[in-house]
Amino acid sequence: MSEPIAAQQPARWVLWASRVLSAIPVLMVGFSAVMKLVRAPPVIQGMTAQFGYPSGLIVPIGVVELACVVLYVIPRTAVLGAVLLTGYLGGAIATHVRLSDPSFVGPRCCRCAARSLQRFIRGGCTSAPPGTPGRRADCRRAGPPSRRAA
Repeated sequence: MSEPIAAQQPARWVLWASRVLSAIPVLMVGFSAVMKLVRAPPVIQGMTAQFGYPSGLIVPIGVVELACVVLYVIPRTAVLGAVLLTGYLGGAIATHVRLSDPSFVGPRCCRCAARSLQRFIRGGCTSAPPGTPGRRADCRRAGPPSRRAA
C-alpha cells in the first residue's frame, strides 16, 4: 500500500506574500462595503446618479459585499467566499460596461497588452498599414515570416 504524502509547509516568505496579496482585495472590498453601510454621501451620489441604483438598495448591497468578504476571510469558507466575490465583482464590471463608463479600462488594457505581446512576438511588427508611425519598414503585411527553401 502507498503511504500518505506528508503535507509540505510552504516557505515563510510564500506564506506572507499570499497573506499580503489576499489582504489587499479584502481591505478594498471591505472599505467599499463599510462606506455603503454608513451611507457616505459620495457613495450615495455615485450609486444613484452615476449608476442608477435606487438609494434603498445601497445598504443591502453593502451587506452582501461584507458577507462575501467575511466568507472569504474565514479559512473554512474561503472557496465559497472567493466564488461569491467573483460573482459580485462580475456584476460590478457588468454595470460599468452597460453604462459605457469611461473609468472602466479593462478592455483597453487587454487590447494594449495584446498589442504589446504581438509586437514582442513579431519583433516590433504590427498589423498596421505601411507608413503608420511605429511600424518598421521591413515588416510584411501579415502572416508568419516565410521559410527559406533548403
